[in-house]
Amino acid sequence: MSNQEFSDKFDVLVNAFNVEQGFGKQDYLSFDEYEKSVFLTQALGELVISFYDGKNQYGNLFERTEEDRRFLNALVKTSTIDEEYQISPSPSLNTPYSHLFRLPSDTLFVTYEQVIFNSTDASVNGKTALVVPVAQDDYYKTVENPFRGPNKKRVLRLDIKGNVVELISKYPIGAYQVRYVAKPNPIILVDLPGDLEIWGKNMESMCDLNDATHEWILTRAVQLAIGSRNVGANK
Repeated sequence: MSNQEFSDKFDVLVNAFNVEQGFGKQDYLSFDEYEKSVFLTQALGELVISFYDGKNQYGNLFERTEEDRRFLNALVKTSTIDEEYQISPSPSLNTPYSHLFRLPSDTLFVTYEQVIFNSTDASVNGKTALVVPVAQDDYYKTVENPFRGPNKKRVLRLDIKGNVVELISKYPIGAYQVRYVAKPNPIILVDLPGDLEIWGKNMESMCDLNDATHEWILTRAVQLAIGSRNVGANK
């Protein structure tokens, strides 16, 4: 669906609601292109999060069905990070096993991650190990556990501020490979005037998701728009 189609259909749905409710001219609902863009982007964000956490309208978890994969495939990216993140003072635990990396700025959810070791130990050099996220509260009881702690096949991940992560590994890390769901671009129907922005952007941009999601996004955006005007109070 093009941005013009989003805008036109948004008006049609809102106008149909006006007729159905029998509002007078004073209560007539209308939205400008900026407002439409705000609600469309809000609906887009809800949909992406719902498909990841399993609370979408179909009740499916992320990638459980082929349908879900097609809906989000435009947002799935892979990145190889081969340089550790340097910052002073370091926010890490400063253990001999700590390695800081910075995720791509558009990372929304990490779906798979692994490291490639770069070690003088021939038994692990060039081998891969799975990265397992660990809650801060569970770290100390996990790191010393021989079955759950870091080893040749497992590296622990702690989340730090922003997109910085701390990897706890018993072996030097040559590269950190991440597959993730990227934050979508906002749906901005027209270039925004002045200092208006949506998700830090103000230039026209189209929906990143599969066309099959557009009608749902449109319908949800209209619901959000109507709800924002406290229409229920007029019934």
